[in-house]
Amino acid sequence: MTEESKEKKEEPRPRWKSPAERAALLKQKRIAAIKRMKEERQQLRMALDEVLRTDGGKVLFKYLFNLCGYNKFLVAVDRVSGEVQSGASTYNDARRDTYVTLRRLAPLALLVPVEMAAEEEQRRNEPDDEETEEGEK
Repeated sequence: MTEESKEKKEEPRPRWKSPAERAALLKQKRIAAIKRMKEERQQLRMALDEVLRTDGGKVLFKYLFNLCGYNKFLVAVDRVSGEVQSGASTYNDARRDTYVTLRRLAPLALLVPVEMAAEEEQRRNEPDDEETEEGEK
């Protein structure tokens, strides 16, 4: 036997905790995790507040608004067959959820004007129905 294996054998075996002790330990860990999450959420809120107060932050959120398709339809439909594309619909939902997660943390008083400006820009860039019909003929 090597010295290392002797040392390992000589170490006392850890005592198993009772169910009540384990439950109390788990509860402490859960409380600590919740506290960390709340602190992290508060830090994110403050960071988003700082970002949205800058012109660059407004540009960034306008870009994210468009990229994530926040105001777009989630269901993707094949233009030829008319069938719902479940994979693309799931992708759209996940992409939109990214923006929704950030939106829940951002101060709405600063974010709503950015979203309204993005929607207005989208409306200006959309082709009119008459232009679309003429292009198809």
